[in-house]
Amino acid sequence: MVITLVGNTAKEHIREGDLLGCYSGEEFIICLPNTALPIAYELADIIREKISESIASG
Repeated sequence: MVITLVGNTAKEHIREGDLLGCYSGEEFIICLPNTALPIAYELADIIREKISESIASG
């Protein structure tokens, strides 16, 4: 259930043209073409916060 939550949450926050994939059993990779590193960190933090909120309310 947690892996599905993480995948769905990430999918909701990436742009069209970005790629999301499962890397190994419990790890995800997001490919963000033409994205500066600070923007990638910001997106990762947003996704992390949304997952944390979902788990806390769940």
